[in-house]
Amino acid sequence: MTPTPHHRNRIGTLAWARRNGGRLSAGERFAFARATIARVLRSETGRVLRRFGFAGPKQVALALAEIPLPQTPIAGAAAALCTEHSTPALSNHCHRTYLWGALLAARDGVKYDAELFYVVSLLHDLGLTERFAPQGPVACFALSGAEAAERFARREGWTTLRAEMLAEAICLHLNPNVSVEEGAEAHLVRQGSGLDVVGLRFDEIARGTRAEVLGRHPRIGLSKELAATLDRDAGLHPHTRMAGLCRLGFAGRVRSAPFSE
Repeated sequence: MTPTPHHRNRIGTLAWARRNGGRLSAGERFAFARATIARVLRSETGRVLRRFGFAGPKQVALALAEIPLPQTPIAGAAAALCTEHSTPALSNHCHRTYLWGALLAARDGVKYDAELFYVVSLLHDLGLTERFAPQGPVACFALSGAEAAERFARREGWTTLRAEMLAEAICLHLNPNVSVEEGAEAHLVRQGSGLDVVGLRFDEIARGTRAEVLGRHPRIGLSKELAATLDRDAGLHPHTRMAGLCRLGFAGRVRSAPFSE
């Protein structure tokens, strides 16, 4: 089953990944590559138009004090779990994912559950850590991380449905497009992580706001570290979505993200 938006709405990306460990069939690899190329072309077209003098996008300029930071027990536990198992650069990336996503939500008028989005953001890359890396029949780090996050949320007292929403959002974040209809929190973690990893929608955040986010959670070499990690993961698991992205030059785009490090 190709993980297109239509199919995701019907069976869920998490259910799809659990059936096959997150491995794409030959047909799915083609569909995934096509969707990814279309997403990159849309982004690059906008950049080229702005370079030739066409009006840039509306920017959001908010002080970080205006962004809600959940203070619930599970929010604190998620931050602690992220910090315990992630490198400092990866942990900061997860915190910035929340802030970028919240800023883009303010720009786009997207309503979201702050606690759920915060926990998704902090735990969305658990599968890239040594403790929660894919093992056995699981190949995709987004799946191994999603399942670890779901177990964590259940231990912390979340309902089955809410924990599954968390896992679904994490598993979705590797897809080239995640709509608001698939879950506002899943959409925003895709937006926030895409901005932080390769600079998608970078110029939709005002310069001063970008500086405040990066001052609170510095990058400390994320691009180099993450590109190497993703290259290694793609080599170990050649039929996953991340491997497909890396074959299309994703690690190179990570290295050339528009941030000073």
